[in-house]
Amino acid sequence: MRSAPKLSANVVLPQRRTPHSYAMGTSRQASSMRCNQKGLAIMRAKYAFRFAGYLKSLGHKVPKAGVADYLAWFEDAYFLFTVRLFDASLSRANANPKKIYCIDSALVTSVASGVLLNKGHLLENLVFVALCRVTAEIFYFRSKNGREVDFIARLPDRSLRLVQVCETLADPQTRKREVQALVEAMAEVGTNQATIVTRHEDGEIAVGQGTISVVPAWRFLLDLDNE
Repeated sequence: MRSAPKLSANVVLPQRRTPHSYAMGTSRQASSMRCNQKGLAIMRAKYAFRFAGYLKSLGHKVPKAGVADYLAWFEDAYFLFTVRLFDASLSRANANPKKIYCIDSALVTSVASGVLLNKGHLLENLVFVALCRVTAEIFYFRSKNGREVDFIARLPDRSLRLVQVCETLADPQTRKREVQALVEAMAEVGTNQATIVTRHEDGEIAVGQGTISVVPAWRFLLDLDNE
């Protein structure tokens, strides 16, 4: 089996629509979004097919075309955002599941079941919305071993930032899992820094690839505004 190409900070990935991409957009970004319309349509169709199947399993009869339309309207209204896999191949990225985030965490809590929602999910949604204020290029990362990092964002200076979100690292197994995912991502992307955003915890973790900063959410948000 052919291995996926190594990705670096020089890989150019298509833009994703966010409020930031309009407020801070350039003609180059606008052109990139127009070129990506076909890919976005394919992505919505694939997600709509899967989501329609899920709704059908719950006893709801909804057409796939209707689900795709609603998804498009939610994205156009900046209510929901889809985040795809970080990959140099658009077709390969679109073949993988997309992660969904909401512009307002309060809206999530008002409609979501407590079984499907926890504080970790809300914290992850908060970090995503904060990253949107800085860049339109936000993805999630999966290592060659299948370990995932919540976000990999390309900052305005074209550098890549790896961000893992975890409410607490108190459990040793949780800490090991989150750190290992970042270590693999750091090696594959070629960066020596990464961040774990927690609810309250603070510190640094030295690893073979560099340093992982553990920061509480409030500090991450403040530091992000200053970048």
